Order: sequence, then C-alpha cells, then structure tokens
Amino acid sequence: MLQDIGLVIALIIIGLLVRFTHRFWQRHDLDGPDFTRREFAAWAVKGMVLPIAVWLLIHANISSRFPALLGNYAALPSGSGARSHFWVGLLGSGVFVAGSYWAAITFLWFLASHALEFETSRADLIGAGLLWPLVAALPCALLVYIGGWSTVGLATVIIVSSVLRDLLAIGNPRKKIRRPVYERALKKIEAGKFGSAEKEVLRQLEKCESDYTGWMLLAELYATRFNDLPEAEGLILELCRQSETTRQQMSDALHRLADWQLEIGKDPRAARRTLDQIRRAFPASHYGDVAERRLAALQLTGG
Repeated sequence: MLQDIGLVIALIIIGLLVRFTHRFWQRHDLDGPDFTRREFAAWAVKGMVLPIAVWLLIHANISSRFPALLGNYAALPSGSGARSHFWVGLLGSGVFVAGSYWAAITFLWFLASHALEFETSRADLIGAGLLWPLVAALPCALLVYIGGWSTVGLATVIIVSSVLRDLLAIGNPRKKIRRPVYERALKKIEAGKFGSAEKEVLRQLEKCESDYTGWMLLAELYATRFNDLPEAEGLILELCRQSETTRQQMSDALHRLADWQLEIGKDPRAARRTLDQIRRAFPASHYGDVAERRLAALQLTGG
C-alpha cells in the first residue's frame, strides 16, 4: 500500500516538474533549434524515460549472470503480491530520482545559456545568483537532510528556477549577436593554407550567414586562389540576392566580380554582363551611373 502511494506521489511531483520545466522551455523558445517543442520531447525521453527504463532493467534479475543490482528481488517470496509491490516501489523511486535530476540538469542548462549565449546583464545575473540561493538555502538544505541524495535534484530546481524567474522578469531572453572574426582566416591565407582558410571562413559564417565580409572573402578565395571564377560568381550573385545586402554592398561586390573577370578570366564580355546588372538594378542612381561610365570605358578600350 505504501509503495502504491509513493508511486502516485512520485508521478504527481514529476508531472508538475515536467509542466514547470516546459513553461521555462517555452520562454527560451527562440529562432534557434535548441528550445523547440520537438527538442523538449526528445530531451525528456533521453533524460528521463530512458534512465527510468535502465533503472528497471538493472533490477530485473534477468538471469544468474545478471542479477538484480540491489539483490532484493531474488530474496522476495515467490508470490506475485510481494514482487508486484517491489516493482511498484522500485518504479516510484526511479521515477522521482530520474525526473527530478532531469529537471535540475535542464534548469542548469537554462542558466548556463543565460550566462554564455543570451543578452543577460552580468550585474543581474550575479545579483540573482547571490540572492536566491541564500533565500532558498535553508529549506533546500532541510529537504536534502530529510530525503538524502534522492532530493538533490528537486532542491537544485528550487534554487535555479528562482534565479531564472528573476532573470526572466523583464522579458524573454534573446541570443547574443555573435560577430564573425576573420583574423585566423587571413593568417592562413598569408601562410598559403587556402583550404584551411576556406574552412575557417565557413565556420565564421555559421555565426552570421549573411555577413558581407565573409561572403566576399570566400568569393575572393575562389577567384584569386582556387582559380574558380564560376564559383566566385555564384557566391557574389547569391550575396546580392540576400535581403540584408545593401545597395552599396551589391554594387561593390559586382564591381569586384567584374575586376576578377577582366584581370583573371580575361573575359571582357563577362565583365560587361556583370556591370550591366548594376546598371539595370539601379537605374537613374549613382550606382547605375558609375556602372554606365565603366561600361563606356570598356567599349572605348575595345573590351
């Protein structure tokens, strides 16, 4: 009977913890892939359901070679009543420990994200991190004293969730804008390691996929180092199609492509085609006028 009550209480507590954790998860559901509903379900299965299944398996007394971990199962009477009560009690303790530790790890992940990835004021983070652990220290210490190691997860949730509630009081978190840095790529280019430089530029572009400098550096690598003008042209045209690219950047990029087509490809016709794109894209503007003058100069020189 006590085992049945324990299982019911454990299920109620874990149900509340899952609901509580999901509420905080929703507050962190940003554009990135980390905190979506699908990820929450997968995280719950991996962090809670699978450990409970493993917990039951290692106590299943499968054979003499794989006896129950605690050794209690084999000593039980052969009747089904005692063994069913044993499994119910085992399931209750496994559900509570696995679920509470899963929730604790999840909340610590939230807190680490605030410290490393989100636009959280360092002063707010330190203030909340000092205040709420002090407030919750006594009740959490009493909880662990009474329940032992099995209640550490629940105590951690109480402390860390208090800190997070403070940090989320002013709104949902936003990820820090990580700016690409190309110093390492430029050093690799100077050293003649063009393949490594390409990988480094691509790695930096993962931080901001529309970064103009990275796209131009990558296109320049293909044009001047890999002698692959078609690939460089494809990169420039893709850059021009991005909504974040400004008129000035588009004009500069196409002029650079025309330079490569003239100097490296020795292909005036391709250069005229590129310059004509600027003229058609920006008619009756400074950018179109500059392209028009350059086209006229090419025609005068026979290019």
